[in-house]
Amino acid sequence: MIEQLRAPRGAYFFRRRARITNEAIRTLFVQLQRETVNPSRPIFRVERAKFGDARYSAICFSYERPVSFLEGGATDRVHGFLLLVEKDEIVALFKSALDLTGSFRRAYLDPIGRSRVERAIARHDAVFERLSLRNMTTSRFALRSKTLEARDLENAIAASSASRYIPQGYRVRRPDGSYSATPSTGRIAIRADKADYSAIVEWACQIIELLKDDNGETSAFIRNFARFVDLSLISADVFPTFFAVDTMALADAIFEAEEPIRLVRQVGETWQQLSKSEIDAIIADLDQPL
Repeated sequence: MIEQLRAPRGAYFFRRRARITNEAIRTLFVQLQRETVNPSRPIFRVERAKFGDARYSAICFSYERPVSFLEGGATDRVHGFLLLVEKDEIVALFKSALDLTGSFRRAYLDPIGRSRVERAIARHDAVFERLSLRNMTTSRFALRSKTLEARDLENAIAASSASRYIPQGYRVRRPDGSYSATPSTGRIAIRADKADYSAIVEWACQIIELLKDDNGETSAFIRNFARFVDLSLISADVFPTFFAVDTMALADAIFEAEEPIRLVRQVGETWQQLSKSEIDAIIADLDQPL
């Protein structure tokens, strides 16, 4: 039945932390169905099947989801799928209406890293058509973010102002297609028609090869902008003297994002999502630089 799958070529890429076993995939699929309401039998289920020098795992089933705008227990029946592609030390995740469990992410996956995404997508031959930027300042009065679009942004942006902004995401035109990337999440997509599972897996393998290439040349245009620094790369003898939280970005990630994050508290052995008033109080406390 997986032959019926048609999905966009867009995935989240991760670095593999530990070897993924058949048992790990089997446990993941069982947990996915346990965490949904009234799940159906899988429409398809594949556990670490070989595809050349890669392996893929996939599951698809339907379940009931509450209707957000109706009270009284109204539900919609939705179909979701999840497809994992493993190749060497990198994992690609395709998904719709399903997601990896937190325990699986913590045990097996790490972020791919912004620099790898840039080397793979923002290459020397890339023409930037869309760019989302965030200002490095935490001032309440400064312009915090902006999105720019042009046929060729390199000819439309003054290089002198680039160092004040950090790229959040971009769309580029290359000889092999139009790509979009969000380095912070590891998401990479290409503008193309929906494809069957074999084309999706093959495309993921091609992107993984680009992500593995440590010698790729990044566009000089994107190097003009400020860079994120991973905390793990900071020397142990460096001590912070100032701490501030970008509370507007945090609020956007909680309330506005297509895939929002959740603030939760542990109650016994379960996790409960905080209410909006509780989240507002936390954000207000964080909005005080230290």
